[in-house]
Amino acid sequence: MPVDPRNLTRRFSQRVGLAFVAGAGPASNLLQSLIFLVALCLYVRFAFVFPASSKFGLVVAAMGVPVEVFLREELLSTGQVLILTLLGRLIIINVGLALFNLIPAGPLDGAGILRGFLPWRWLPKFDRIQPAMNIILLAAFFLGLLKYLLGPLYWLAETFYLTPLAKLILGV
Repeated sequence: MPVDPRNLTRRFSQRVGLAFVAGAGPASNLLQSLIFLVALCLYVRFAFVFPASSKFGLVVAAMGVPVEVFLREELLSTGQVLILTLLGRLIIINVGLALFNLIPAGPLDGAGILRGFLPWRWLPKFDRIQPAMNIILLAAFFLGLLKYLLGPLYWLAETFYLTPLAKLILGV
C-alpha cells in the first residue's frame, strides 16, 4: 500500500514512522484474532454446560480439529459446530497472517519494520539483499518450507498468547 510520508507525524523520524505503518498490518491481524478468541471463549463459556477444563479443550479443538470430527460428536448441533469451527479458524488464520507478514523479506511488513530500526550503515546492505530474499521466500513457499519457519512461531503464539488468554476468559 503506498504511503505518503508527508502525512506522518514529526514526533518520530520518517523511517520509524514508516516502520509503524508497516507494523499496522500484523497488529490489525493480532487484534482481529483477539476479538475472535474472546468471542469463541465467551460462546463456549456461556453456551455449554461442560466443566471448565472441557470447555478449554473445546476452544483448542475449535482451532484445529476438522469439521467432520465435530459433526460426529453427538453432543453438538450443526449450528454449534459451525460457530465453533468458524471462530477457531478465524483465530488461526489471523495469527498466521500476522506471523507471515512479520517475516523480514521484500514486500512483507517485517522488512519495513526491520528497516525502520536498523542502523543507517546497515541499510544499503539490507536493501541490496531484499531481491534475493524475495526469491528465497518464493522458493520456501513453493517447496513447502514455510511450515518449518512458521511452526515454532505458531507454538510461541499458542503458548504465550492464545492459551493464557483463553484460560483467563474461560476462568480455568
